[in-house]
Amino acid sequence: SPKLYYQNIPSFYHLPDWIAEVSMVYHFPLFKKSLEFYIGTDARYYNRFRPDQFIASTGLFALQDEYLSPEYPLLDAYLGFHASGLRVYLRYDNALPVFDSSLPMAELVYRQAQFSGYLRLGLDWSLFN
Repeated sequence: SPKLYYQNIPSFYHLPDWIAEVSMVYHFPLFKKSLEFYIGTDARYYNRFRPDQFIASTGLFALQDEYLSPEYPLLDAYLGFHASGLRVYLRYDNALPVFDSSLPMAELVYRQAQFSGYLRLGLDWSLFN
C-alpha cells in the first residue's frame, strides 16, 4: 500500500516536505490455517529537511536552522509467524547501508543518526481473549 505525504505549512517543529512509504507483505497459512507465516518489507523515503535538535538536559526539542539533513531512504525487512495468540517476528531495520555504505546516515533528530542496521526480535503472547 504505497503512501505519499506532502506538507508545506508552517509548524512548530520541522518536518520533511515529502515522505513516501511502501509496504509489501506476503502471508501464507500452514497446518490447516492454524499457523500463519508472513514475510515483508517496508520502505520509506524522506527528502531534505532541518531536523529538530534534542536537548537531553531538559528533555525537550528545539528548532535549529543551521543543518539541512540529506535525502535518505530507509528499508526494513521482516518475517514472523502468528498462531492462536502467539506472535513472533524477526525484523532487520535500516538495512540499506548493508548493501550501499555510501548512503548518508538517516537523521530524524539533529546530530543523532539512526543505527546503520539493527536486528529486532519480537514476542507477543496474549494470555486472555
